[in-house]
Amino acid sequence: MIRARSSSPNVSEDSDVFDDSFDLSAFPTRSYSCSAKPSKPSHDHLDFSASFDSETLDEPYQRRGSSARCEKRKPSMKSESYIEFTEVLSHFQNQDPVKMMKFLDEQNAKSGNTKILGIFSPHPKLPSSLQNEKDIFLMMAETKYERSEPIHLLILQSIYSRLMGGPLTCPALGAHWIDVGFNHTDPSIDLTSPKMIGAICLLYFITQYRGLAEEVFHSSTNSTKGFPFALLGLTFSKIVVKLVRKESLNRQFIRQKQLIYIVMDLYCSIWYKFGKYWSAAKTSDELSQITTLIEHEALGKPLSYLLQFRKIHQRAGSTPIRKGSVIHRGLKLSSSVANIRATLKSIS
Repeated sequence: MIRARSSSPNVSEDSDVFDDSFDLSAFPTRSYSCSAKPSKPSHDHLDFSASFDSETLDEPYQRRGSSARCEKRKPSMKSESYIEFTEVLSHFQNQDPVKMMKFLDEQNAKSGNTKILGIFSPHPKLPSSLQNEKDIFLMMAETKYERSEPIHLLILQSIYSRLMGGPLTCPALGAHWIDVGFNHTDPSIDLTSPKMIGAICLLYFITQYRGLAEEVFHSSTNSTKGFPFALLGLTFSKIVVKLVRKESLNRQFIRQKQLIYIVMDLYCSIWYKFGKYWSAAKTSDELSQITTLIEHEALGKPLSYLLQFRKIHQRAGSTPIRKGSVIHRGLKLSSSVANIRATLKSIS
């Protein structure tokens, strides 16, 4: 059984830097029914905390290839038809044992001699309970998006509806996906590389840290500094998958006796750090430079990202820390905009 995330104890930081290339442009059971029409959700105003300084968020951004202008809408978070992260997790936990065994056999075949090399690994071996969580996480990372699978489409529809507002009626294909930052009218094309873990990580971010997600999403629609929100999220999901495979966070998993929720929070911390860097960027041309820096930092010192993030942000259901408050001023990152720009300049 996977336990919910607990508070963070004092931790030590591991360092494990990888030189894999990072190219954003490379991205080109239960029964869930999508046919039922949910009741019209409420569009009451949601007052979120501002997590990072950004330029104006009120200007609409015309997405490439989109037939409709992406406007700043008030999302609804209360429709019972939205799928929750816990439901998605339960779906993968309750996979057919035969299917799970087949997946594990495939993973063992891919790993080759990693078990032998693992004897000399500086990272501790996970206990069986955490190894089970790791297997479930990797299964999500290896599951291909299937439009015929109801829960797969429902995950994407929930992401869209929570960002744009309205009921879960968006079709599987269409220009509306470009409005939330996918690169194609068929999101399955963008999900080819990260697979379902890319969409699942986005769902977690939007539902568990909705204030930060709203801030970042509305920044993505800025007419002068826009960026593909969903596509960037799929890219960030590949970073956390890489960290799980490299086992560089095993000590932290063992210390907190959980894995998936830590990894998901780390994914959200990458979004937070992106927001800090993006607020210092002058144009959208700096996107590739910033994502390269973020990958290097996240892979090198992931716990630094996680701890800074957890000091400031709270999961859904808790009172957000408002920008400008004493708590916010005391916990904000030490890096000023000038320091961030100096960092970006040093790697260019």
